[in-house]
Amino acid sequence: MIRLPKRVAGGPETWPVIIMPCGGGGFKASLDRTPVEGGICGVAPMVAGLRHRRAWPRRAGEGARGWCRPSTGENSGDQLAYISKRLVLDSALPQRLDHVVQELTQLSRREIKGLLDHETVSLNGEACTQGQVRVAPGDTVEVTYDPHTRYHERPRSAERGANFRRVFEDEALIVVDKAAMVLTQPTERHESNTLVDLVGRYLARSGGRHRPLLVHRLDRETSGLLVLAKSPRAAEGLERQFRAHTAEREYLAILAGNMERGEGTIESMLATNLALTRFSTEDESLGERAVTHFKVRGRKHGATTVRVRLETGRRNQIRVHFAEAGHPVLGDRRYRPEIARHSLWSHARLALHAAVLGLAHPLTGQPLRWEAAAPAAFRPFL
Repeated sequence: MIRLPKRVAGGPETWPVIIMPCGGGGFKASLDRTPVEGGICGVAPMVAGLRHRRAWPRRAGEGARGWCRPSTGENSGDQLAYISKRLVLDSALPQRLDHVVQELTQLSRREIKGLLDHETVSLNGEACTQGQVRVAPGDTVEVTYDPHTRYHERPRSAERGANFRRVFEDEALIVVDKAAMVLTQPTERHESNTLVDLVGRYLARSGGRHRPLLVHRLDRETSGLLVLAKSPRAAEGLERQFRAHTAEREYLAILAGNMERGEGTIESMLATNLALTRFSTEDESLGERAVTHFKVRGRKHGATTVRVRLETGRRNQIRVHFAEAGHPVLGDRRYRPEIARHSLWSHARLALHAAVLGLAHPLTGQPLRWEAAAPAAFRPFL
């Protein structure tokens, strides 16, 4: 059932519409005679989990897509300014918020971005500006907008810098695509211009009152997705997922040499020596269990491109596991540097990129997932 509330002052009495699936993949519409606050109501062909895409009539009186109001014979010429459309998702699979809004409004992708930027879209009663958020069964999406107004997408130049790119942000967390050669957090040397510093300054310019809290890290020479919390409560919710290894983390790596196996799993106990270099050991009292799953995506120019999924997230885990297997990450100056060189890789960075990050929202439990495209340096091997 879909109910479409919202009323513009002065509008005629309005009833919510009930949409029910019927035979042949279509739907039937009826009026719920329970009075609610309402005004103008629109129903899109997005019901039953976005699986049916019928061409619905657009005029009042021709079907569920038209204006839904009792026929009183009065106010027939009223022109109400705002349209409100509301949907409770019942799909078995999560959907992107911007895709849901597009189905509700039938507007272009650019117009959808404008609606999001101008906070006309709400998810479970809270304004949401991030179209890539995943909505799940039971979530309520509502769009309220003036069809005669052009909602322009806001410029995003402020979101991109040489050190990081903002991928997602809400009141609880921020996800960024970190550039290589940017230190995630200060060490005992108290470095400045770390990622935590840079994101903190960005949040301060945006009116934020809290310093971002780090819940996981990437090596300086590694690029890709990283999440920071905006409050201790959000940080605790994120840290819990990383400790339980429920967060999804997938990397793209370019390895020296041609790996024979097409896919596999590397498991060992990782220990640390006095020089802080990691190594595998059979002594369980010294090491931490580390599990790395990989799948080869291609072999080119004497190197192997792999997708790596972490079951655990130990420091230097990917680098150590592949170096010990005889195929270090290109550009690695610590683990098997003598064979980690390549004529097509002259960069100071590692050929390692955090490409996928997935987790549950720390406050709402909403499933979230992001992807970051491979850096330009990877192109000769892809």
